[in-house]
Amino acid sequence: MSDGESILPGVDRDVFARCTRLGRQVAEGVTDALEGRPWTDFLPARLFEDLIQAAGGIPSAAPVFELIGRLYSSPHLPGLVDEPALAELDQILRTCGAGRLDIVLLDVAKRGVVRRLTAAQVAEEFFFAVMCRHALEGRGGILETRGADWYARRRVEIRRLLWPVVQRAARELVNRPEARALGLTRSERISADDDLRGTVVP
Repeated sequence: MSDGESILPGVDRDVFARCTRLGRQVAEGVTDALEGRPWTDFLPARLFEDLIQAAGGIPSAAPVFELIGRLYSSPHLPGLVDEPALAELDQILRTCGAGRLDIVLLDVAKRGVVRRLTAAQVAEEFFFAVMCRHALEGRGGILETRGADWYARRRVEIRRLLWPVVQRAARELVNRPEARALGLTRSERISADDDLRGTVVP
């Protein structure tokens, strides 16, 4: 698991500038967990679900993952496929529309092509980038409330904490790229006594 970039080149940060109420709750849960309080991934999963449902799915996901699969089966040497693959990604964005989540996925995919990431790895980096914008780095998120120095020091821990739910979301998206809901919170059983910040981690 690498500590991937959180600021996407070419994407206007103002589009993702303000965290939603749910995003701020995720941020609070993350900081609480880093201070030793119980953690669950219910709220991060709910955030992913809400964003994808609000967007009506991610139209670019299926063609992006199909392209990456073709690259891995290509007989060409690495580097020779980069330029046409990047051009095809641009075409996917033009064809599928420029929804906010599509913009993030396409930008992550471009870097993934250069880094030779699999579709699963691109999906993981996509969901972490989404989390950065909607809970960690937007206004009202951890970066603002705790400061840049604190965030920089704890970012690897934050990524490690969020990675299980990121991986679950990525698996669902790769398996069902045309889905408008991933079902990440469907199996949750929440009672009045539960801490909504999730599955306790050691």
